Amino acid sequence: MYIVRLNPNVVEENARILASSGLPRAGIANAVTAVRGPSEPVSATQSGTLHNGCNAATAQIAPGSPGTITVTFQFRVASVTSATFDTYRAALKELVGDPTEAEIAQAAGIGAQPPPEPSSRMARYALEVFTEVVFGGHVVADQSRAFSDQDCTVGVCQRMLDITRSLEVTEALFSGTLTATSDSPTTTRAAAYVPITAVEFSDGLTIPFAGYSTNVAVDYGGLRLLPIPAGFWSELPNGEG
Repeated sequence: MYIVRLNPNVVEENARILASSGLPRAGIANAVTAVRGPSEPVSATQSGTLHNGCNAATAQIAPGSPGTITVTFQFRVASVTSATFDTYRAALKELVGDPTEAEIAQAAGIGAQPPPEPSSRMARYALEVFTEVVFGGHVVADQSRAFSDQDCTVGVCQRMLDITRSLEVTEALFSGTLTATSDSPTTTRAAAYVPITAVEFSDGLTIPFAGYSTNVAVDYGGLRLLPIPAGFWSELPNGEG
């Protein structure tokens, strides 16, 4: 299992990078407008690293009714929001065309009609976008892979990176308690994992896509997938809450 380790202050660091550049964040709307414009990239930063894997956190375990345990989660994950993700998909449809975007969505597990909600597949979708547009079909799941100007020599690829850089990053809160079948716990803590894909540009600007997953992997005497309700995820505007 590949663990993606993000700067815990990624929201603040992104703001610092943008401020030090002297250029305000263009925003997704302006970036989409750039799709229709000249072929030159809007941003000078067209290199970085794609990270795909899981975001590790800690869950609390306690005895439940006989033969069960309760697993309690409460942690924050930096990510674009589900609404921003929907806008991102719309921009990519315009950029790469409906058929290609539909293939990317299908590969990410997003169907024509939910379930699952598209936001639950954000991490996989971002992975498939870079696989298709940047890496020429080379799968980069569960690893990190650098990209550079040499990988993005055509306008479509350059504009996709500009759109990605324009995305606003905030925090999502993952919290709640589940009951799982198990013997009495031998520990009060366990590792928990949710999917994430993060685009780390060479200037440090980082755009994470945390899949608002319909299950969570918990390691307590073996890795187990626990189904979770959608209500476990809540978005914290501007990283507050």
